[in-house]
Amino acid sequence: MKLLSLHIENFGKLHDFDRDFSDGINTITEENGWGKSTLSVFLLVMFYGFDDKLTKKLRERYAPWNGGTFGGSVIFETGGKNYIIERTFGPKKSVEDTFNLRDAETNLKSEDFDEYIGDELFRINTESFLKTVFIGQNGCVTETTDDINAKIGDLSMVESDMRSYSEARKRLLDYINRNSDTRKTGKIYSMKDDLTELQNKARFSVGIKNELSDCDNNLETLAKEEEELEKVKGEVMTLQTKIVRCKEAVLSNEKYKVLLSGVEAAKKAKEEPFAESSLPGMVLYIIGILSLIGGAVVFFIESMIIGGCIAGVALVLLMAGLLITVKREKRKNKWMEAGEEAYENAEQEFLSFVNTIDMDEVRELASRPEAVLSLKDTDKKRAETTDRLDRVKKELIKLDTRREFLCDALASAEMSEAKASELERDIEKRKRELDNAVRTEKLLEDAKVSFALRYLEPLKRSLCNYYTMLKGNGNAKCHLDANLVLTLEEGGMQRSEENFSDGVRDALGLCMRFALIDAMYPTEQPFVIMDDPFIHFDSATTKAAMELIKQVPFQIILMQKK
Repeated sequence: MKLLSLHIENFGKLHDFDRDFSDGINTITEENGWGKSTLSVFLLVMFYGFDDKLTKKLRERYAPWNGGTFGGSVIFETGGKNYIIERTFGPKKSVEDTFNLRDAETNLKSEDFDEYIGDELFRINTESFLKTVFIGQNGCVTETTDDINAKIGDLSMVESDMRSYSEARKRLLDYINRNSDTRKTGKIYSMKDDLTELQNKARFSVGIKNELSDCDNNLETLAKEEEELEKVKGEVMTLQTKIVRCKEAVLSNEKYKVLLSGVEAAKKAKEEPFAESSLPGMVLYIIGILSLIGGAVVFFIESMIIGGCIAGVALVLLMAGLLITVKREKRKNKWMEAGEEAYENAEQEFLSFVNTIDMDEVRELASRPEAVLSLKDTDKKRAETTDRLDRVKKELIKLDTRREFLCDALASAEMSEAKASELERDIEKRKRELDNAVRTEKLLEDAKVSFALRYLEPLKRSLCNYYTMLKGNGNAKCHLDANLVLTLEEGGMQRSEENFSDGVRDALGLCMRFALIDAMYPTEQPFVIMDDPFIHFDSATTKAAMELIKQVPFQIILMQKK
């Protein structure tokens, strides 16, 4: 596989640019700022486009400042046939992109590859391309991907499985971590905490049931006491009603007797004779008559004057006696009228009272035992009963409230118990699934290691050969683990790349990339894009690197500073 030529219509700072390529090294030597990196990215996106997450952010960077589409064409050869790739890119969205593939001999559209031609030609994705075939500035150091592992193993039938390895393992590890029973963030760990909490709540159910039973017993006892107290209170109230009626009957009976006595006394008083004597009037009247007779005798016998005086006195006495008698009769008549009126009033009051009551009932009630009972004693008993009844009712309300709370608590505890049982089964199920996931991840890792061991030794030999060619050190010992992590042995100890200078790291990375390309493409080698990869090399290493790339069996597109 090799590049034949390219044409850039518009791409970044390059416009209407053409370039032909030959076998071996194709060196583009320009000053910084000319667009060497732009040319490298152009070749990348002509095969891979801007759809990958690693290249999406480059779209706006290389779009023309004045807007519009940009792109160009590339002519390349693979499998003994020449093709033309034509691409244009929208400034912001991939829906504005176009792709055409033509047969370079006939100029007819070809269906040999689709717009994802990079994945089909190189059999690796954009990330893997950037870690092997594309060597950018500061980009010699590399690391493997699932695509690289699959391509090294030359297992075209399982490439899709190898490409899915990292995703599958990551998903497994995510699942293991997410459901871990030892990590605090793990689902099973959290579920165990929830289970403990539910079990603790469920343990209260026995105590709640006992307290609820005691509560029910107390409620039953207090309910019976309330019933008895209500009965006693009713009896006391009934008794008090009877006492009041009986005492009212006693009072009515006494009033009856008093009124009856009043009538009898009035009648007796009415029938008694007038107490004032009529004697004084009679005496004066008699003396007057006698004096009148004596005066008449004297008048006629002795002297008319003396007889006339005696007669005058006698008339006075007669008038006085008459006046006294008349006044007595008036007083007697008034006394008799008063006695009659008092009798009539007493009789009227008596009859009015008697007409309003049933004296037989009154006498019967007044004769009952309740008539002699004291309301004060029954009031005390009623007050004591009412007070106790109020306290019992308040206690019943408290117990009802407590019972309602206990019922809710019991329901919650029983629900917690049911949830705990369900959660326990769920935890066991998840633990089995987690164990299966752990075993699967281990088997997956073991399978990858076993797969890697098949190509590890040839890759390591190729790496050491390239490194010896670059550094001139025949004793260089490079090591690779099953994950293709590179170490270099010095002083009997293996040291990882980060322990070396940038120059040594880039040298190891460059050799590793060449070794990977050898292993990945044993039949048809791809072209290699190198964008100023020697910036950390000293002059001797740079010279050795130039000699090295002359000996590699693939086409090199080398961008370097003038």
